[in-house]
Amino acid sequence: MGVLLILFLLIIVASSLFYLWQLSAVGERNQSSARLFEQSLLGSLTQYDYIPSLLIKDKELNQFLQSSQQDHLQLSEKLKFIAEKSGVDDIYVLNHQGNAITTSNYQKKGSFLGKNYAFRPYFKLAKSSLKKQYYFAKGVTTGIRGFFISEPIVVRGQFLGVVVAKIVLDEWEQKWQSSKQNILVSDDQGIVILSANPEWKYRSIGVLKDAVKEKIKLLNQFPNETHESLYSDDYSVSFLNEAEQNVWTVDQNTYVVNQFPIKTVNWTLYHLDNQSNILLQTLWFMLSSFIVAAISYLLWLERSSRLLLRRESREAERARRAELQKVLDNIHIGVLVFDQGGKVLSMNDHAEYLLDHQQNIIHKDQFYVQELIDIELNTDEFDQFLQDNIALPTYHETQTCSQSAENKAIPVMFSVGKITQQGDIVYLMTVINITKRIEAEQGLMLMNESLEEKVEQRTLELKEIQAALMQKNRTTALGNMAATIVHELSQPLAAINSSVAAAQAKVLKENWQGVTESLQRLSPLSKKMTNVIGLLKSYSYEDESLVEEILFTQLVQQAIDVLHDRFSTENVKVEFNSDFPDAWVRVNPIKIDLAISNLLKNAMDAVEGQEGALIQVSIQNDDKGSVVLEVQDNGGGIDKAILDKLFNPYFTTKEVGKGMGLGLSITGEVIQEHDGIIDVKNTELGACFHIHLPLSKSDRNSINEVTESRIEENVE
Repeated sequence: MGVLLILFLLIIVASSLFYLWQLSAVGERNQSSARLFEQSLLGSLTQYDYIPSLLIKDKELNQFLQSSQQDHLQLSEKLKFIAEKSGVDDIYVLNHQGNAITTSNYQKKGSFLGKNYAFRPYFKLAKSSLKKQYYFAKGVTTGIRGFFISEPIVVRGQFLGVVVAKIVLDEWEQKWQSSKQNILVSDDQGIVILSANPEWKYRSIGVLKDAVKEKIKLLNQFPNETHESLYSDDYSVSFLNEAEQNVWTVDQNTYVVNQFPIKTVNWTLYHLDNQSNILLQTLWFMLSSFIVAAISYLLWLERSSRLLLRRESREAERARRAELQKVLDNIHIGVLVFDQGGKVLSMNDHAEYLLDHQQNIIHKDQFYVQELIDIELNTDEFDQFLQDNIALPTYHETQTCSQSAENKAIPVMFSVGKITQQGDIVYLMTVINITKRIEAEQGLMLMNESLEEKVEQRTLELKEIQAALMQKNRTTALGNMAATIVHELSQPLAAINSSVAAAQAKVLKENWQGVTESLQRLSPLSKKMTNVIGLLKSYSYEDESLVEEILFTQLVQQAIDVLHDRFSTENVKVEFNSDFPDAWVRVNPIKIDLAISNLLKNAMDAVEGQEGALIQVSIQNDDKGSVVLEVQDNGGGIDKAILDKLFNPYFTTKEVGKGMGLGLSITGEVIQEHDGIIDVKNTELGACFHIHLPLSKSDRNSINEVTESRIEENVE
């Protein structure tokens, strides 16, 4: 309970200090804000000082005041123009008797023209002191309050009158209202002349004396206003730095008030901050402090309980270790405990007898396990040895360390495990004498020597079996080559069968439409099979004679045409676009056709059974002396884990019976043979293969002629 009481008192003190700090922060903030308001307000007021100063030097105005003429029209229009251009609300001129003889609002209702303002302080003081005057009052004629700037007109020492400029300050109150700040300004008599709250205007700062009220009434400064006190209660708050703030109760609301003088016009600016906001923040601070204190107290209780439990656990651990040590001392297995550096912390009697026999190492202040067992590791190696042998229960064989020739080493087997002792990580080693086992193994080795002859005979038999396996591997390689031939001839043969079947069906139905086209596809398919067989023959000798210069677009189109029936049967849409129709390459057309066909078949397998199946084929120029073939499908892409294995022989992701894993491998070898590059990547739609082949440097016209003649021969 004592701790809770102390925490409660500390929170109360901290909350009080927080409240005072909030008041101080509000004062500092308001002081900075007040400077800006003061400078901005004075700037707005004094920016019109030049107008009276300019007009008192106007010759036309001076002549008008000195003459007896009463035609004010021309001069009033002039004042109206100046008022409109400068932004002043009204400009008017009073003669030496205080009568308004010309004014900018002469055309408006409630014009000042002809009115006498000799009772106004801005006229009296300007006449008596012959200096510029500032004055704030509610208009007698218009009822509109405003700020008056007056300056006397004196010609050769003779007082002729006063020029007055009136500025309405409603704009400032609107700004304060929009900023939601409780700001007000009082004049030198304590009357609120500007306020963000309309209900506060013309009320007094405190109760006015009767003499002040009579003076205001006599001057008719604020007609029809009673000037009740703004606040009903007032007290001040002092700080250690002697700063002071007032607290007002205004219309049943309590405000913290900071006041700042505006010396130029002898006014005072007040900042009112609702005290409820400060009290609410203080309340939140107090509540947060209570919550933090409660949590801290609970954590302290929990920690104390945990420390007590830990102390009790340590006592129980000591008792358990004592019991365990008794057990260890009585078993016939050596047990010792050491730290991460190998320093021995404890060992049982059997370990002492087995490892320290006649060495007296354990009588030193500290000794290490490396001195007892022949491990032959440095410090770093020993640390790694511990890490490697903790994960699995590994057993090691070695011998005890021998300090002299008389002290014979004893063969031992040991294992190491990690345990926790009083919160620290240590290692437990068990050691077993394996002398008898070693003797038994040596006897077994003598028995094994008699078996060497039988082993030699078995070795000869194994060599014969190995030779048979090699012959079987050759047969397997031949089978793989046969599978390659089947793989490459099966597709054209299937296409031929499909075209023949389609033609036969149309003949039976006597539907001759499309029969010619189906039969025309048989020739390139047959030629395709002939080319593949020729290609297989060419692998036994150099095929340089089969290399020729040909249009790459022609090769791609030919591969697409050969597979046309399969595209139609499997509802696969093929889009072919060439941005580089004049790309000539020097290649073996049969091999390149084989590579392109493999990519198209691979794409068809990727989109098999998919609605909206699409294969996009394009030819582009990479501006690096190569032509680029791109084959893109919308089959969903290839698993990233197998992208690097696609071009390996016999690697396939297809189900049994649909591929041997040779197509992409053959394609890769063909492209590399032609100094090209092939790669694959995944896009948003699916897989995209790229083939880069170097362009031919021969004359394009001669190549074109040769190619056309070869095409004609093939057609014939």
